[in-house]
Amino acid sequence: MAPLKIKNVKNVHPDNRQDKCRNSRFLEMPKNYFALITVSFFLFFISSSSSSFSQTQKGISALFVLKGTIKLNDKSVDSVLIELKKDNKFITSAITKRNGKYKFEMDISTTDPKNEYLLYITKKGTVPKSLIVNTYLSKEAFMQRPFVRFDFDLDITLNSISAADIIVNRPSGKIMWDTQKQKFAFDQTYLSTMQKEKEDDGKQSRELEEKKRKAELEAKLKAEREAKLKAEREARELAERKAKEEAERILQQNLEAMKKAMRKQREEDSLAALNKKDDFQKFVKPVSAMDVDPNAFDGTEIFSVNNEKKSLKALQEKINRKKAANLSAKYETNNILTSLLNMVDENEKNEKTKIK
Repeated sequence: MAPLKIKNVKNVHPDNRQDKCRNSRFLEMPKNYFALITVSFFLFFISSSSSSFSQTQKGISALFVLKGTIKLNDKSVDSVLIELKKDNKFITSAITKRNGKYKFEMDISTTDPKNEYLLYITKKGTVPKSLIVNTYLSKEAFMQRPFVRFDFDLDITLNSISAADIIVNRPSGKIMWDTQKQKFAFDQTYLSTMQKEKEDDGKQSRELEEKKRKAELEAKLKAEREAKLKAEREARELAERKAKEEAERILQQNLEAMKKAMRKQREEDSLAALNKKDDFQKFVKPVSAMDVDPNAFDGTEIFSVNNEKKSLKALQEKINRKKAANLSAKYETNNILTSLLNMVDENEKNEKTKIK
């Protein structure tokens, strides 16, 4: 925060200085005459002080007047809002004009050591400031000053807000009666405390910034680790998916090969069946005139033909039985292969359902 600059502090009161005796004839007066003058002056001084104090007690308030100029970049600034509060209650406010001047009057108290006012200064785009004014004055100190107004000139410099500023809500200074200087001045103890608190705030701010930096770094490293794990997981899932797709492709190739082999086998079986039919035709021997016994024509020829028919029929039944056996084996093989194909199709459907 920018410093609060004190221009001057003055107490407005009548000049009670005694005139120096320039006439040497007074030195020749009797000693009791000078004693009388001294006693009279002392009684007048006490009477004046008592009168001022009694007036304050009766309600004629002594005033503390705070006035000065608000500046920004070494220039007077307007549109600065200045609020005066006491015990968290609003008393009055003012907005500076182009000359930046301000003036506030506060009551002096001789009974309340905590008679404090709070001056709050704000302007958009600047760091807000506040100031404590303690207008307590002891009865003894007040009786020594037969006047009811204390002027305190104070120029206040504002600073523009930057990203690095730490906004502190505590007042930046405190004005109170200085018993050593015998006038209103800034409380040096309060200023030292504020300086230490400011340093502590700076240290705390640096610690918070360091913690924030570490937290951001940890978050970044965590995000990088998670991204790496995610990439590895996706790569692994992709490899597994490709392996599964390759296995399914090989399985489909094998199934196609099996189907092709089965179709070829069926074709071969069909051709074998046709060949067996041709073999049956080979066993059929047509009856010619040469096979007929002319001497037994009266019935023997018919008998021979009938016997030949029986032989052929028996042979045909044998061939049919063998053929039936072969067909049964073929159908049984086809049934086994069909069941195997059905199992493979069912497994393929299940795998596709799991992938989805």
